[in-house]
Amino acid sequence: MHRWLFVLWFGCADVRTGEDPETRIAKTASETSVAPFSLTAATLDFDQDGHLAVVDGGDDCDDADRNTYPGAPEVCDGKANACQTNWDESDENGVVTLFSTAYQGVPYLAPVDYTAAMSSGTIGAPASVSVPLSVGHRQELRFCDGLYPVQLSAVMPNDWEITSLRGSSNTILDASGGTGPVILTRPTYYLNDEDNWFNLGLAMWVEASGLTIQGGGAGGLWMQDWGVFEGGLNGSDLVVRDNHGTGIRASQMHLKRSWVTDNVSATGGGGLSGDWITVNRSTIARNQGTVGGGIFASTVSLRAVQILDNAATTQGGGVYTQSRCSSSAMSVNIEGNSAEEGGGWYANSTVAITESAFIGNDAVRGGGFYGRSGETSCSDTWGATGFYSFVGVLVAENTAAEGAGVYLKGRTIQGTYGSYVHDVKFTCAPSTSRVPTRFQGNVAESGGAAWLSLTTLSSVSCDWGADDFDNGPVDLQTAAGVFDYEGEKVLTCSPQGLCG
Repeated sequence: MHRWLFVLWFGCADVRTGEDPETRIAKTASETSVAPFSLTAATLDFDQDGHLAVVDGGDDCDDADRNTYPGAPEVCDGKANACQTNWDESDENGVVTLFSTAYQGVPYLAPVDYTAAMSSGTIGAPASVSVPLSVGHRQELRFCDGLYPVQLSAVMPNDWEITSLRGSSNTILDASGGTGPVILTRPTYYLNDEDNWFNLGLAMWVEASGLTIQGGGAGGLWMQDWGVFEGGLNGSDLVVRDNHGTGIRASQMHLKRSWVTDNVSATGGGGLSGDWITVNRSTIARNQGTVGGGIFASTVSLRAVQILDNAATTQGGGVYTQSRCSSSAMSVNIEGNSAEEGGGWYANSTVAITESAFIGNDAVRGGGFYGRSGETSCSDTWGATGFYSFVGVLVAENTAAEGAGVYLKGRTIQGTYGSYVHDVKFTCAPSTSRVPTRFQGNVAESGGAAWLSLTTLSSVSCDWGADDFDNGPVDLQTAAGVFDYEGEKVLTCSPQGLCG
């Protein structure tokens, strides 16, 4: 039916003008000056790199990639960019490229080669390279395999990435001999005319992955001035080691599948330092700092993390959390750390620890864990009760003068209308799989398992050790006396130290 109507239309004159169809079509084309469509080199060049695909009679071996054509410079993308037939992955060793992805309506930018700049230094005399980033582009600085003696800095107008092509074992940024961090980045400031404050306006993030960062004279990866703004670091598959200064410093930090080891800081945290820190499936080991040898933070969330052999000169050998929001840990092993207070963990705020272990940590007070009264929320209120819970946690073979397993201390605040007791509330309980919280083999001069002051203890089916696993000299030391228990016991203690 449709075909018959099509034939009829072309076979009849236009009833309005009396013109036959061929005359009408020719006249319309002439009036509108519409040129017939034709395939040209421009329309056939799909990636717009000036070279036609081989199938279209050209010489472009990859017409879907504008960085690949005969004579193209090598970029860090795992391809034979010049269409070489004998190309090998090693041909791009040492290549560093800044790629730009257009967004917010900003046009495409061609890749920028940083190969010469990144290789201009030597071990012991690293090159200082500043990467100018463009407004409106999502940019990625990508390293191919190589050892790069460099101190790298960038001012961020947008999110950006610093990555490797083949991972941290093959890509090493070494700033040995330099005076600054290996990588220093900070946000661009914008002036708000309404209140004359500089602010960022947007939350901007650095994505860092697949790099070994070592030898920094003032730290490894440092996000400067990030505490004023939203944004921060998303890090994955990083090795940050042997830096003088904190390994990674950022106000907000999400870290996974990474190793932060052997960093030494003269102030603050040795391994990680920031306000809000989340760590998953990573190792924080053998770092040193004045406070928080492994991690220094306002609040942390730890999952499947190894915190090993870190040291602090004052508080928090493994972890230090100061007063702000609640912290949590699950499946975390805190072992072999040391400090004056809180060898494994020093906490001023609420902490919930689940199915984790404190083993072989050492301190003067609180070999495994030191908890005191502080803030319990993200408010500005100071001096609130501290809440600490251990669920299915092993506390074993820690040592201290007081409180080898845990040291818990409330305090009395003198206010306008009298004094106020802000006690610590501590709960130990079995996990949902019925694994008990166990205090075993901890040794102190007083309070082998726990030293309690102004602490309300609620112990439900917790194992306080017995026989070869007993704590020494006794399990609990409180203001009201000492208490020794065997096996799993339901135990409560009042803030005044009365237990039963």
